[in-house]
Amino acid sequence: MIGFFIMLKCNIKLMLRNKASIFLIFLIPLFSTLILRIQISSMNTMDTLRMSVIVFDNSSSSESDELIKVLKNNSAYNIKVEEGMMNNLENAKEKSINLANKSINNGFIYIPSDFSKTIFNGIDDNTITIFTTGTDDRINILKSNIDMVLLRFNSYSKIANGDKEVFKELMERAELGKTVGESVSISEGEKILDNTGKNKIYDFGYFVAIMSIALIFSGNFISDILIEEKNNRVLKRITITKSSMLNYGVVKAIASLGILIIQTTMVVIGIKLFVSVDLGMDLGEIAILTFGLGLIFNTLRLALGTIFESVSTANYLAFFIVTISSLMSGLYFPIDTVPKWMQNISLLMPQTWIVKTAEQILLGTSGWIILFGVIVMAFVSIFMSIGYLGLKFNSK
Repeated sequence: MIGFFIMLKCNIKLMLRNKASIFLIFLIPLFSTLILRIQISSMNTMDTLRMSVIVFDNSSSSESDELIKVLKNNSAYNIKVEEGMMNNLENAKEKSINLANKSINNGFIYIPSDFSKTIFNGIDDNTITIFTTGTDDRINILKSNIDMVLLRFNSYSKIANGDKEVFKELMERAELGKTVGESVSISEGEKILDNTGKNKIYDFGYFVAIMSIALIFSGNFISDILIEEKNNRVLKRITITKSSMLNYGVVKAIASLGILIIQTTMVVIGIKLFVSVDLGMDLGEIAILTFGLGLIFNTLRLALGTIFESVSTANYLAFFIVTISSLMSGLYFPIDTVPKWMQNISLLMPQTWIVKTAEQILLGTSGWIILFGVIVMAFVSIFMSIGYLGLKFNSK
C-alpha cells in the first residue's frame, strides 16, 4: 500500500513539473466555452449545399405567396424574396445579371404584378420568367416544381370557371388538407429537433471538437510518464517488488481521473462566467457529457502509452485519432449530407455519441444518462483491455 501512494505522489509531482499542464488542464477547458457564446447557425452550412434562388415578387398576392412557400419547403433551394423591387422584366433581367456576377445565386424568378390575374384567367407561357447562370443543372428541377404549381393553379381556374370565390376556396381547401397531412405525419413519427435546436447542437459540436483535443492531450502527461518509465525499465522493477502491475495501472487511472475532474470543473466555471445564451442544457448535463468524453479519451491515451515506446509516435497517433474522429463525427459539417457508409462509420466515433446524447437532452428524452453511461463504459472497456494487454506485453 505504501508503494501505491509513493507512485501516486511521484506521478502528481511529474505532472505539475510540466508547464504545459496549466495550458491543457486549466486554460483550454476554461476558454473553450467561449465558442458557446457564438450562435453559429447550422443553416449557414446547409445554404452552401442548396441552390440559391432570388424571387422578384411584384404580385405580392396569395397565389405568389403559395408558389414561394412551395419552393421554400423544398430543401434543394435557398429562397430569398424581394417584393416590389422590379418594375418590369428588363429591370429584373439587369438586376439578375448584376447579382449573378457578385454572388453565388444561380437562379432568378420574376413574378409580374398581374400574376394573380393571369393565373385566374388561364396560364400562358409568359406567366413567370426564370433567369439562370447556366452553371447549375438543378435549374431544370426548379422549373419543373414551378410548372407543377402553375398547373395546379390552372386546374383551380378551370373548376372555378370565372368565379373568384370558388378559386379562393379551392386554394384554402388545398392548404388545409396539406396542413392536416403534415400534422398527422409529425405526430405519428419520432421527435425531431427544430431549427433552434439544430443550431444549438451545431454550436455544441464545435465545443466538443475543441474539448476533444484538450482531453486527449491532457492524457499526455500520464502517458508520457508511462512511456519514460517503460524505457527506464520501471515496469520491470515493479514486478520484482511488492507493488503489483494492478497497483501501477490504478495509479495511472487515478491521476488521469484527477486531471479530468479539474478539466470538467473548468468547463462548468467557464460556462458560468462567459456564456449567457440558452444552451438547452443545464450545467450538470454538460458536465456529465464532458466527463464522459474525457473518460474515453484519457483511457485511449493511456492505452497508446502502454503500446508505443516513443513519446512522439504516441502523440502523433493521438492527434491523428482526435482529428479524424472529430471529422467523421460530423462536428464540422452536417453528417446527414454524407453517404450512408460514412454515417455508419461515424457511429464508431465517441464524439458522435456525445452529440447524439445532447440531441436527446434537448428533445427531453428520459433515460438518456443510462444509455450514455453504457456507451462510455463500452469505449472505456475496449481501451482498458488494450492498455492491459500493452502493460502485460511490456512487463515481460
